[in-house]
Amino acid sequence: MNNKIMKRGRNVAGLVRYLFGKGDANEHTGQRIIAAAATLGIADGTRLDAPGDWPKVLEVARHLDAHRRLAGVAPEDGWVWHCAISLPPGERLADAQWAEVARETVRRLGFEADEESGRAGCRWIAVHHGPSGKGDGGNDHIHLAVNLVRSDLTIAAPGRDRIAMSRLCGDAERRYGLYVVEGRPGRGMPGYTRAAKERAERARRRTQPARTQGKARGRAQGRDVGEAAGRAVPETATLARKVRAAATAATGEAEFVQAALDAGILLRPRYGKGGDRSQVVGYSAALPGNGSGTAGPIWYGGGKLAADLSLPRLRARWTTAPKATPPGALPAWQHANDLAAGPAGTGARTRADAAPPADEPAGQAARQWQRAAARAAAARALHDLPHGDTAGWAAAASDTAGLLSLLADRVDDDDLAAELADAAHTLAWSAQTPRHPRTRDHRGADHRGDRRAPARSDLAEVARFVRAATRRGGGTAEDTAVAVAIAALVLALLAAVALIRAWHDHQQHRRQAAALGTGYQRCRIAARAHAGNAAPPWQHRPHGALGDAALRRQADRVAAELARFTQIESRAAVLLQQARAGDGPAASRLRDRAAALTAAAAAETELPAARNRLAAALAEQDAARARLAELAPLADLGRLALRAHRTSRAQLTRDQAAARDRLTAATTAEHNARARLADLTLQAAAPFTGDQGTPARPAWQDGAATAEHTDLTTNWHEHLAAAIADDVDTAPDRAAGLTAQTRTAVHATRRILHTTTQPRGPATAVQARERLAELRTEQAIRATLPADRADREQQQRLQHAAARRAARPQAAPRRDDPHHGPDHGPQDGPGHGRAGGFGR
Repeated sequence: MNNKIMKRGRNVAGLVRYLFGKGDANEHTGQRIIAAAATLGIADGTRLDAPGDWPKVLEVARHLDAHRRLAGVAPEDGWVWHCAISLPPGERLADAQWAEVARETVRRLGFEADEESGRAGCRWIAVHHGPSGKGDGGNDHIHLAVNLVRSDLTIAAPGRDRIAMSRLCGDAERRYGLYVVEGRPGRGMPGYTRAAKERAERARRRTQPARTQGKARGRAQGRDVGEAAGRAVPETATLARKVRAAATAATGEAEFVQAALDAGILLRPRYGKGGDRSQVVGYSAALPGNGSGTAGPIWYGGGKLAADLSLPRLRARWTTAPKATPPGALPAWQHANDLAAGPAGTGARTRADAAPPADEPAGQAARQWQRAAARAAAARALHDLPHGDTAGWAAAASDTAGLLSLLADRVDDDDLAAELADAAHTLAWSAQTPRHPRTRDHRGADHRGDRRAPARSDLAEVARFVRAATRRGGGTAEDTAVAVAIAALVLALLAAVALIRAWHDHQQHRRQAAALGTGYQRCRIAARAHAGNAAPPWQHRPHGALGDAALRRQADRVAAELARFTQIESRAAVLLQQARAGDGPAASRLRDRAAALTAAAAAETELPAARNRLAAALAEQDAARARLAELAPLADLGRLALRAHRTSRAQLTRDQAAARDRLTAATTAEHNARARLADLTLQAAAPFTGDQGTPARPAWQDGAATAEHTDLTTNWHEHLAAAIADDVDTAPDRAAGLTAQTRTAVHATRRILHTTTQPRGPATAVQARERLAELRTEQAIRATLPADRADREQQQRLQHAAARRAARPQAAPRRDDPHHGPDHGPQDGPGHGRAGGFGR
């Protein structure tokens, strides 16, 4: 809804005759008064378009100005206030709705009577014409004519009436579901000033000769290569795009400041009241020297670039306290302020111009872009976002716009970059909402206020992937993979654009939906053309001859192999860490052997004493047996004979019992000594006994445990270092489940296979990763190629497969093959017929 306030006039009757006349080009039709001041006594909807109604028109003109003429009041600057309010082609309001708009205008501008303040009212009429043009292309509009001389002859002074009318039109647009004009509070991007447009046009003419010399040259001369080529782009559009890209990729305020500086933007903080440097309440941004075509930077506040780029709205992305400055952000703002205060024309080098690191591994750039594309394709938050969540959809559109802006600065294709920048601008325009948009959750609960959208974290993660990715590849194959991955990423983001467009269509935002649909188609064509220009013909691609099903099966198989290798690598890393910490199996075995040798050496130390105790027990047994043998002949002697041996029968009995007790004690001591000696011998020989699954060891000899224990304790660090080295060397094999017995055999088998045959599947994780990258790239190429080329390649691939099958030699049919039939001819050679032994 637009309005145009005319210059104040002095002829009320002339204006009324014009409104009800035929107009300058007979464009006035169906004139009727839809609303009027109560003092005029005119009913709403009074039609005065018939030829016989002209006297009534003149009477309306007389009543509208009668009180002023009678009093002779004639303000010097005029007393006729005239405003035309119109709608764009295709939009209509009923007379009752137009009457509401007219009365709201009279109320806001202070033209109506107010009994509380004693203010008298003005006389006014609102006239509704038919469309200003023929057919549906005309503008539905009304004219509001007000006599500024009130009934009490005071003069109404509608101050700032243009601002008030702009706000009233914006409110009416939202109230009646009309298209909200760009630049209104809460909708659209801020308009461009005439000076900004002229600066952009001068910059375009200045850089026009250099457009054919590539993207880098254009950036060096201040041209915004992200916008459509050949079109004057004001610096505010470039700034808004770059600031939005930095905000999308950031996770906090300090990171946002650094990302903006990396993108070549100058930032200047606005501190709190009284110069309080502990609080940053806003910021302004500018392109570095001559970036706007002027001698120095031109600064714009964040809210002037776009409503959602003000500092409080940006902070709402990262924190729940948008008015407080995070402590970690203050040094970043101070650094940005120092850069802004430096010499004009200096600026940070953009990440998009940064060369890839010299030590970056081959294929790293392609893998970075492929991860970004896979993450964007996996984002599903928008699918679950309710239609009533206006804040959520606006946040998703804003973040998608920032991501497309970031991509526009990082791709080398000028055509694709231009379309991405235009689509980002359209998305950012469609993302503008009132400061407190109405939001409905999935349960239908209605509330207001900005909140973090579920899709915001997904898109921010993709933006961080893109910001960290290297723009250029390391060779022809990698350049192709990078270009295809970028095209796949763009197509994945366009899926989000399609969902946002569908939401606008559901909300009956016709212009936003139409603009997003156009941008979607143009970006889709540019992305597929970008992939088609980078991809070689299918005959020169590693897996170009595979059919779609075979390609999918191979990719799944190699992905499974890579998962197995990755699991082994993860287990090997754990084992390697344990081995370096001395917790590997060899080091553990060394410590266990040291403990066993300590016990064996102690047993060997006790062995001589044990042998001496056994010898003493044996000697005691011999002495007891000798005593029993000595007493045995005396048992048959009589009393006199025993007396001759100076003993008696009772004494002999006692001596024999004592000898038997001595023998028993000696025998027990011998058994104990022999058992102890056996135990000590087993303990001393235990470290030298080879168990199943352990390496063979030399036989134990007396003193061997003590000698080895002495060597181990003396040279402990050397032995432990050797054990740790063995654990480190065998960690990959142990992670794969190979035992010590099979390790040597497996290595030998691998050497034989490597020298005699070429294995079909990947043998290492590196080979699996490279093979899977090739297969994924081929799949991405087929998914991103233009439709005509993809269909042509598919037909050629099918013809090639058919030719190969036709050229393949056919196996000879069997004699008894039912499809071949019996062979009744003569059989001459051996092996034919039943007797040959080669039949069935």
